[in-house]
Amino acid sequence: MSGGGTSHRINGIAVQHAVYGLHPEPITVSRVEKSKQRSLAPPDTPLPIYNVTLRTGRPPRKVIEIDREFVMRETRKKNLIFLLARLHYAQLKQKVSSWIGFNIQVRHRECIVKINVGYLPTINALARREMYCKLTSITCVFDQAIYCQALEIKSKNSDLYKPIVLRLGTFHTLCTLISIIGKRFQDAGLRDLCIESGVVAEGSVSALMGGRSYNRAVRFHKLFYEAFRRVA
Repeated sequence: MSGGGTSHRINGIAVQHAVYGLHPEPITVSRVEKSKQRSLAPPDTPLPIYNVTLRTGRPPRKVIEIDREFVMRETRKKNLIFLLARLHYAQLKQKVSSWIGFNIQVRHRECIVKINVGYLPTINALARREMYCKLTSITCVFDQAIYCQALEIKSKNSDLYKPIVLRLGTFHTLCTLISIIGKRFQDAGLRDLCIESGVVAEGSVSALMGGRSYNRAVRFHKLFYEAFRRVA
């Protein structure tokens, strides 16, 4: 769990949430025969010439008004209950689950079901445009690298790409947040705390501070939060 002596790999997956009630008949999909070919020939599609120029800033975003005080107050109450319950059994054998297990137990009215995860096959075809689907707008979700390039292209051609809404994926948004925390506090003792506590191995700290080791970073920050709240 600390990352010592481990490696990693990345795969594209699809997540399907299970639902209660009657399920439709399964759809038969044509079988994709495996071959030794490791790449696909790209379609002969001419692309418009794009010249990189000076980057321009985006227009200011509209602010959505929410009841922030209520949300923050309720969140602090739930966190305090979790911390007090864990602190009560801290000197004895811990009987309260960690963060995820505790939230599942207190939300017993919500149905927790197992989801289906499958690997995505490669589709050798062009993506449909929004006009074919009769949509007034289409949302495109990207990772960090492609999002920056797509945002630059849309900013210079705002009228042409107005129906397209660009979004950074939730996973990459959280990775960016973890990276910001690491850059701000790693030299203030956060890096040393990772290693000396034994939660993260020394070889995995750089990836954690950079926002790349997501699962390990989330685990560390939950323990880090609980420990500092106990001291407070």
